[in-house]
Amino acid sequence: MLPQPAKPLQQLWKELPSGWKWFPQYMKTLLEPCRTCFSGKKSVCSFSGKNRWIISGLPVALKAIFFLNQPAPRFLMVRSTNLRMLTVYLFYQVIKNILDQLERLSLEDAGLRTRIGQLRTLFNAYDALMRRTQGSSNTQGLLDYDARRDDLLRGLQLVIQGYSFSPQREKAEAARLLLRFYNTYGNGLTELAQLKETAVITNLLQDFRKPEGAAALERLSPTLRTDWITPLEEANRNFEALYSTRAQDLHVEETGLPTQTRDEAQKAFDKVGRRINALLELAEDEGAPNPEYAKAAQIINTEVETAKANQRRGGGAGDTPPQP
Repeated sequence: MLPQPAKPLQQLWKELPSGWKWFPQYMKTLLEPCRTCFSGKKSVCSFSGKNRWIISGLPVALKAIFFLNQPAPRFLMVRSTNLRMLTVYLFYQVIKNILDQLERLSLEDAGLRTRIGQLRTLFNAYDALMRRTQGSSNTQGLLDYDARRDDLLRGLQLVIQGYSFSPQREKAEAARLLLRFYNTYGNGLTELAQLKETAVITNLLQDFRKPEGAAALERLSPTLRTDWITPLEEANRNFEALYSTRAQDLHVEETGLPTQTRDEAQKAFDKVGRRINALLELAEDEGAPNPEYAKAAQIINTEVETAKANQRRGGGAGDTPPQP
């Protein structure tokens, strides 16, 4: 026997969300053949033939009735603790943010405090490995080389643009040829992602080495090569070499001990989320809620959803190393 709704159907109709206003008429259409049949006025089931589609809607209708009759949950629940798709540093930052906030809450449950302590221990081990990797990756060196090549790239373009207004026709034409090389790669070259900027600079320098490019540089000024082209080439080459070294260092995180440590931290985080949900369900059943557990669920939901949104957008937070 089907359970009966706690509320009368007429009350449910009045409380329908705006998107469900069609439902009462749907139910009336659905049940009219049954009402006629049960009243004895009709001996042939009207679900046959063209009305057969009505019976196919019966499960939907029944589910909708009992869905609408369910009380809304009083407490937040942890929706997801799965961080396995996040980048290395984004995973690091999310766990750090969550731990820092959870440890400030007044959490009474000893089991939950134990699980948070286990997560902190694993995170500290992960943190130490990340900092060791950061130290070997020479991040500051990358930033220095990147800033220098940006300055050289912008400065060289400005110098060439100045020559394009030269009263000497040959110099002006040579400058416009070199500017066309620049324009091939679009505007805002220094705003490109680091690896893409590296490739663009490499291609641009190759254009300058072509016979027409080399001749145009000579017509403008013999010092352009020594003052601008060679330093730009060196800065770009140094950046590329250091980036490659850093990538090899960070590859340890994907293949060695740090990966195992991250997996263990993920499992510990899953346990924290499950414990919070269990405590929230128990509190709801007993009618004795602890608002700190709801706060803990909100903290986790906010941090996890924000991190996943950043990951989808390709946000820079995933490439930010831990700060000393």
